[in-house]
Amino acid sequence: MWTISAILSVTSTVSQAYAAKQVGTVIYGIGYGIGDSGNAYDVMNSVASVGKYYGASESDNSINDIFDSIAKDITTFAAYNAVLTDTMGDGFTALDTDDYPMDSNATLMSDGTVRWEVADELDDSVYEITFYVQYDTENGLSDRPSLPTNKKARLDYTTDKSGTSSGSVTANVPEVENHAHSVTYNYADDSTPSDKQLYWLGKNVTVKDAPPRIGYIFTGWTVDGYTFDKGPKAGDVFQMPKNDVIFTANWVKDDNQTKETSYTVQHKI
Repeated sequence: MWTISAILSVTSTVSQAYAAKQVGTVIYGIGYGIGDSGNAYDVMNSVASVGKYYGASESDNSINDIFDSIAKDITTFAAYNAVLTDTMGDGFTALDTDDYPMDSNATLMSDGTVRWEVADELDDSVYEITFYVQYDTENGLSDRPSLPTNKKARLDYTTDKSGTSSGSVTANVPEVENHAHSVTYNYADDSTPSDKQLYWLGKNVTVKDAPPRIGYIFTGWTVDGYTFDKGPKAGDVFQMPKNDVIFTANWVKDDNQTKETSYTVQHKI
């Protein structure tokens, strides 16, 4: 009875350890005075992660050295075969040119992502990568205050050198200040909806004309957010400032268009 129970217990231990290692758990095993063969050795070696089993002799102080080694391994180990995959944010393109070179251990892939082979063995050191990105200042501009330069940066790694188990983490991505602002035309005629468009800082903006309004004469724009030397007219060009700009139309009634008109029709027979 005892023999069957022991076998079931051992089998359960090995199975649970295997399941834990499959999800990235690192298991250390110490065989104290069990030698390097036999059932006890086989079980302990099976339970431990690859390269994480230690044999200790009862006749010396090797157990202290083992605990020191494990402690050092735990405090310095982060990952093996670490690779970062970085997907660019909307509107951003990673650059790898003579003027804007990418770090030697990073590669710009054909789909625009950046692949960074961080390290074969990652410890508690600081690892950095530097590369340049360019933002499309013409198309698809956003009015949010800041822009994420990356959609997702994922670090894939293995938890042992042999690569038998793996894991991944998603890193926070940097954001940069958004320099796109809006130009809005408020036609103030109770019918035409406002016209709003985004422009990047420093881009040339051409002033629009107001649409015709029956019974009224357009007398010019009132502008908030930009100062013109003199009242702007359709076709004038200004550089987009670092704030929103609003044009509001001014109208006066046109008595000539609203005056009652009568007609006389004569028929000759």
